[in-house]
Amino acid sequence: MSASRIPQLLLSRAVPLVPTAGFSSATLRLASLSLPPPHTPAAPGYSQNTIDALFPSAPGAIRARKSLSREELVADARGLGVNDERIGPAKALVEAWLEEGRRVMVEHVRKGNWKGDDGVREGIRERLRYNEPVRATLTEALALLGAATSSPLSSVVALLPIPSPAGYLGHVAHVAQDLAKATGDESQGVAWYRTRARIGTVYGLAELHQLSPTISALPPSERLPATFELVDSLLTGSDAIAAKVKDTEEFGTFVLLTMNDLGDVELEERKASSPVSPSPNELASDSPSREVRSLPPIEGTEAWIFLAGSFVTEMICLGGAFSWSIFQSYLSSSPDSLLKDASSVTVSAIGTLLLSMIYFAPGLAGPFLRRYPHRARTATFAAVLLASGSLLVASFLERSAGALMVFVGLLHGIGVGVATTTYMMWLPQWFQARRGLANGIAFAGAGTGGLFFPPLFNATLKLGFGWTMRIWALIILMGAGTSLCLNHFRRQRWIVRSVLLSGDLLHLTGSKLIR
Repeated sequence: MSASRIPQLLLSRAVPLVPTAGFSSATLRLASLSLPPPHTPAAPGYSQNTIDALFPSAPGAIRARKSLSREELVADARGLGVNDERIGPAKALVEAWLEEGRRVMVEHVRKGNWKGDDGVREGIRERLRYNEPVRATLTEALALLGAATSSPLSSVVALLPIPSPAGYLGHVAHVAQDLAKATGDESQGVAWYRTRARIGTVYGLAELHQLSPTISALPPSERLPATFELVDSLLTGSDAIAAKVKDTEEFGTFVLLTMNDLGDVELEERKASSPVSPSPNELASDSPSREVRSLPPIEGTEAWIFLAGSFVTEMICLGGAFSWSIFQSYLSSSPDSLLKDASSVTVSAIGTLLLSMIYFAPGLAGPFLRRYPHRARTATFAAVLLASGSLLVASFLERSAGALMVFVGLLHGIGVGVATTTYMMWLPQWFQARRGLANGIAFAGAGTGGLFFPPLFNATLKLGFGWTMRIWALIILMGAGTSLCLNHFRRQRWIVRSVLLSGDLLHLTGSKLIR
């Protein structure tokens, strides 16, 4: 065995001793006696200096000790006392003990074959049982997670006057991730984060409740049942909240907030010579000839047709993209899949890249459409062709995960993002009194597509991956293409911008200049 493996092996031998010996360097010294030759030291084990060298601490990072007697203080002042215990060894032992707790939790869930909320409940209960033998010292141990083990030059945590909460939050996040995987969670995108946040919140609150003085005051036989009751109530409450909260897509909100006010139009050419312009006071006067007003948006038939087109485009483009988890499950586990031997990370990267491009594309398309608003129809048409054409090409490339990342994750994501951006940028210009209603109807398209596409994909995948992708491409081309034909972006009315040219106040509306 190489010397580089000694710290890891020493921790593995020390973890079983923690319930009786605690989280201290003494536990590591005791565990060193069980190391295999030639690394077995003489009794009483490794010295404190050796332990400190194996598990480094930040300069001056000394663990607080209990109160000393007068004699111990005098001996300590004369250099005859026990050496101060540094944080590094104890923190390393705490981290190893927590890692073993997660392994025990995952093994318990998999052995019982629990899935879903039942698996989450059993996993959290098993993890809390693992805490019980060291409950008296666990609060101090968890506080060590936020202690720095390096200098301020290499870690910002070392500058904090108190332990950083990042260590404990990381511990909770690891428990949530391992438990979600053990219970068979296959969520993607926003749902992936929501599931782990829910599990982490329930576990973190339950663990803090387990260590609270109220629970410590109870008889030992009543402590765990009281904490288990809290776990059940938290899981039930989180389920009720999740059932009431509608899974609205953040895409529409993002575009609406960042791409609104399309009416900021500037004239590129100004006359070279102009007379003296009116002063700001004159422009601010109540003179009718100098009044700057906005033309209200249209809420007639064309506006509702445009809204219908926005709804259909959102439903077809975003609804299908948000249902990619159906394909991911098929590619990873179906016997008919040509990528069933590929790693789950590789397959999940396709859907992750797809969602990333959908949210990234508005950042590129927005400035372009602001600069060239007359190109909106062309840009939307090109985006629809890109979104459908990329799926058509991907239908013949099932064998290559890299090709699917390019054509589905990258190109299809950009096409969907641009196609929906143009509608979301122009929609607020068509409505004023009913603008909130119009936005809500348009954003509901994505949720409607999320109800429509999963059953469709499950049915068409019986024909094979390739044919399902071709059907999906045809739906986008026909649905979004028809919607585009019914909506004429050139009829869009701009918010009026008053521009002063050569002393005359011009109003720009649509494509006309009105003096």
